[in-house]
Amino acid sequence: MNRALLVFAIASLSIAGCGTPNPCQSVTGTCINARVEGTFTDLDQLEVTAGAAALRTPEVAKHFDLPIVFALVPPAGVTTTAEVTIAGLSKGVERGRATKTIAVMAGKTTSVTFVLGGAGTDDLSMPTDGGDGDGFDAAGADFAGCVPINPCAATTFGMQSDGCGNMVSCGDPHVTDVTPRAASAGDRIVISGRFPGTVTSVTFPGGAGATVDASDLTRILVRMPGTATAGPILLNYSGTMMTTPSVRRIAFPVGLQPFFPYYEQAGNGRVTQGMQTARSFHTTLAERGYVYVFGGQGPATALDSVERALINADGTLFRFVTQPVTLTTPRRRHAMASSLGRVFLIGGENGASTLDTVESSQIAPDHTLGAFAISTSKLTVPRAGATAVVIGEYLYVIGGSGLKSVERAIIHDDGSLGSFQDAGIVLTDARYGGTAVVAGKYLYVLGGFGATSFLATIDRATIMADGSLSTTTAGVFDVAAQALPAARAYHTATLIGSRLVVAGGENTGGRITPSAIANLTLDGDFTAAFQVASSLDATRSGATAMLVGNRFYLLGGESATLLSSFELASIMASTTVLGSPTTISGSTVPSTRIDYAMAVLGRHVYLLGGRFGGTTIEHATIAEDGTIGTFANLPINLSAAEHAYCGSVVAGRWLYVLGGSYAAANNASSERIPINDDGTLGTPETPIATGHPQATGAFGVTTAGFSVFTFEGQYYDVGTSTTKLYDGYGYNYAQGTDGALTTANLLGNQFAGAPKSFVRAVTLGRNVYVLGGSTVATTQFVFSSSGGTLGAGVASQPTNVVRNQPALAYVGDKLYVLGGFNSSVAINSWDAMVVGATGTLGVATSSPASFWATNGFSNMHATVIDNNVLMFGGVEGTTSGSKVQRVPIQ
Repeated sequence: MNRALLVFAIASLSIAGCGTPNPCQSVTGTCINARVEGTFTDLDQLEVTAGAAALRTPEVAKHFDLPIVFALVPPAGVTTTAEVTIAGLSKGVERGRATKTIAVMAGKTTSVTFVLGGAGTDDLSMPTDGGDGDGFDAAGADFAGCVPINPCAATTFGMQSDGCGNMVSCGDPHVTDVTPRAASAGDRIVISGRFPGTVTSVTFPGGAGATVDASDLTRILVRMPGTATAGPILLNYSGTMMTTPSVRRIAFPVGLQPFFPYYEQAGNGRVTQGMQTARSFHTTLAERGYVYVFGGQGPATALDSVERALINADGTLFRFVTQPVTLTTPRRRHAMASSLGRVFLIGGENGASTLDTVESSQIAPDHTLGAFAISTSKLTVPRAGATAVVIGEYLYVIGGSGLKSVERAIIHDDGSLGSFQDAGIVLTDARYGGTAVVAGKYLYVLGGFGATSFLATIDRATIMADGSLSTTTAGVFDVAAQALPAARAYHTATLIGSRLVVAGGENTGGRITPSAIANLTLDGDFTAAFQVASSLDATRSGATAMLVGNRFYLLGGESATLLSSFELASIMASTTVLGSPTTISGSTVPSTRIDYAMAVLGRHVYLLGGRFGGTTIEHATIAEDGTIGTFANLPINLSAAEHAYCGSVVAGRWLYVLGGSYAAANNASSERIPINDDGTLGTPETPIATGHPQATGAFGVTTAGFSVFTFEGQYYDVGTSTTKLYDGYGYNYAQGTDGALTTANLLGNQFAGAPKSFVRAVTLGRNVYVLGGSTVATTQFVFSSSGGTLGAGVASQPTNVVRNQPALAYVGDKLYVLGGFNSSVAINSWDAMVVGATGTLGVATSSPASFWATNGFSNMHATVIDNNVLMFGGVEGTTSGSKVQRVPIQ
């Protein structure tokens, strides 16, 4: 009998299901009992070929996992050999192939194992036989009388028996992603992963129960409760508890304020510090209290370096530090995704070729980044300019390199990846440099460069319960009803609650400065067309976007030159307002501290010096949910005898406490305290001679770029035992590359009007303002980034009332000037000035009387942290106090 006769005479072909006995057991006559092994996933058919003919099983495509056992039954009474080929298929595409010559003996059962390898492989080793050396056992001894089964069903976890005495790991339930990480009450949160069934309950941080709209084996759709705080979500599966990455509720309406090139400053100085290396087409991850930056295009070539910066509780960033780990290969234009604390860098270019490799690193609980290693899973095709998202238990990689195709790999509970497989769906056009966002029930792919041009269109697919994608036309993305306001590629797309923000990028007209914003429904549908929103301060193509606290950052990218800088915009809407202040119970300042300096570093707040504080430094931690711990004095002290009416600046790796004066003390020195990478403080250094040159106190301090400015103030005249004012001058400290400040230089910009003290300084956009003090006047200076200097002072919008030593807070589109004193009485109100697109100030409006319940407050500082403005100590009425106050942002 020849092989063709064998093929056409096959009597039956059947697959053994889970728990099914040996399929040859009940067969009379000849039967080939075939076992197929391998590591491929997402197979839906086997193609069995003998000679020129082929059979497929199952007849209707159906997902299954290897190993699998099936029976091939030739006619009875036949003794011959046949070449049999087994191919594993995924949506009709061959994923593995193995060929063997099988001896068919009349009336005998033959057992043989195939191992699927790469396409075209036919030299796979034969299984161990029953001892007769012919590569199979006619009596079926190769299977030892037992047919193993796959014990891992969709809801089966842990170690399970394969029915033949072996234990198989079916993994554990796990969460792969949560999106968005910040949302308003009622917005939909999508929790992805592999789950053991229908969730019993979902509890958000703060103990808030949630409305679950849908729950299946790979996703949970749930709404943000109105009383949630910040932290992980707790999932309950009939006593099996799981936690997610942290999310937080936004208490104010979401919008997008002007993009500023420097931190907005309100009462204390913080130098705006960029990355160590200018780069574009990199990737960025904000995770576990730090911002991490990976690879990208550097000044000369693709980069393998990694940087990170500590996220401060007020949404600013501490210095970027190059990490000791590097990528296994330089990468630019790569995609990135993260899951379970593991970051995946996918494809890209290394300067010589387009990559099909994936490398990953684990972020440890102590926030350190582990060594990068190449995954055993490779892309099915090299891709650069692709985008990636996590959906359910799958990592999807979309487009890039002129490709319409989409591929995916399963994310195991140990953070490793399964094999990448074609996802069975294509984009409407090739999208190079596009972006992807999961919103509600949908996956959106926005813009990019298509086959011939930049694209404004948006592709959309519906996400199914098993993590697969469904569309109106099978296998092809739908075109979303809305499009971008302008075609663009190499841009960013970020989901903030139910608002989708697109920023940066370029098209045929050049690099694009206007951003765009669109509102989405609970399910993720567009409610209307995109609206043009705030313009960037600088054009940026190939930048990355990240949401940190209440700030939306764009980092790096290409403009006229390669950029290491960032710019940022508040995510508060213009309708954002302040609620009523309350005292935080159980959190007080041990000293009745007033006229101090303040710094927020990591999850720490420090109060330094001041009247009644002496040389002490008070410290409290800020929990993830925004609560303040107990204040206590640190075991370290400032060195100088008096730092009342002082100022603070964060520059490089140091916290500076500048000057100060009170009673018989004038302080011409500054303290310099090292800042550790986690925001804790080292030991203060010996005072250095870079304090204020005239030993000033009660001055204003702010920074712009790498320049530090102090303005006006007072000093104690020992000869007359009186406090005197300086002649309204400002001083500029230049900053060295490591953050060291040089001796102050006189600016020569005299203020309009009489000199004054008890002022505050603020930086908004490229403008520096000095306000408060003994008059309502406000002076504006335009900052020159090229020289690090200020232009001449000019009069700007005044406050409505005189406010000495007020607190400042930038909230929504307004600068709030809170409290202060006049005639030694604290003021019980605030003034607010609208901040324009370039940082200009509008006419001040005032709060109703009695903003505080009884007395006003002065001589304190404020900081914005998440949903609140926090104020510490100060003078209540006419009495020094120790309260910590919270003002909700609504």
